[in-house]
Amino acid sequence: MVEYGKYRIYLWHRDDRRDYGNHATCRYGEHVVPVIREQGRTTMETFWPEPLDGMIHVAMLCARVFACQISELYAEMQHERFRNFIRFIMERQTEMARLKITSNRLTQGFLKSIREKLNITEELWLSGPVNIRYRVRDQEPRMIRFDHSPWFTLDQLLSTRCIRIALGNSRLDNEDLDVYIQKWKNGDYPNLVYLEVSGDSLNNQEAIDGHVPPFTGDSGRKSKLIGTYYSATIINGVEVESNNGRSKAVMQIDLAGFQKQFSFLVYQ
Repeated sequence: MVEYGKYRIYLWHRDDRRDYGNHATCRYGEHVVPVIREQGRTTMETFWPEPLDGMIHVAMLCARVFACQISELYAEMQHERFRNFIRFIMERQTEMARLKITSNRLTQGFLKSIREKLNITEELWLSGPVNIRYRVRDQEPRMIRFDHSPWFTLDQLLSTRCIRIALGNSRLDNEDLDVYIQKWKNGDYPNLVYLEVSGDSLNNQEAIDGHVPPFTGDSGRKSKLIGTYYSATIINGVEVESNNGRSKAVMQIDLAGFQKQFSFLVYQ
């Protein structure tokens, strides 16, 4: 997404072509593109042999012409393409709202370079099977999602102050989660809204906050918006209350799914 003053320009690629019927068109040099105006939004579609190359080209063009920032990058792309594009972004700006990195060739050094030059304010999402050491800093995004996180330790979790934490393929176990929940009950993580941990280390032997999995409660349906982009729902989870009684949460664990998953939602 590219932001220009009060305007937002969303760029995405699609493999199919829509039928625009009798919609208006605009001419740009030798090119004529269909234009749709609906619900206060204008949509234009261009055609490229490689859609991702087209999307990147248009994003760079907007950034240069309007001298504006690229605030979100959520595209699936190969490592070299991503590397060149993120370097272009880092040369032009120091802050970005959301960044998703899909490359499985991401190195510790390159991630460090990105984090040193770009302050990711809202969300950092690492979806590739990378082997890195993520270090918690004073300036952290409000949300982190690491789909392959066997390297993410309990100490790192205890140091994280995000409102949403999602860890896939994790090695954290019940005992680790119990340590975290006890610190939350003590008031250590006042900003937390949602924690999700998936991994084979979750088990039905060790208790989490006094409850041995599998466990269910009678909390009914608890839902909460998380920032601008997400929401979470837990149905019939086990109630957890902070030691001072000011915050309430529900937790749930699924040991029968494709990947075992623990969820913790602060709803009050």
